[in-house]
Amino acid sequence: MPESQETENTSEGTQEDSIEVLEQEYDNTFKRLKTTYQAFITEYLKTFDSKQ
Repeated sequence: MPESQETENTSEGTQEDSIEVLEQEYDNTFKRLKTTYQAFITEYLKTFDSKQ
């Protein structure tokens, strides 16, 4: 019986760790997308300004 309890604790800890990792990856991806989007908008506005 104690063995199964230990296993549960381990899996919970692992789950929390993986959630933190996922949040980190999400943050990194979001920042990268935001940077790309800002660069795209900047280039687009430059093109738009030069056409007028």
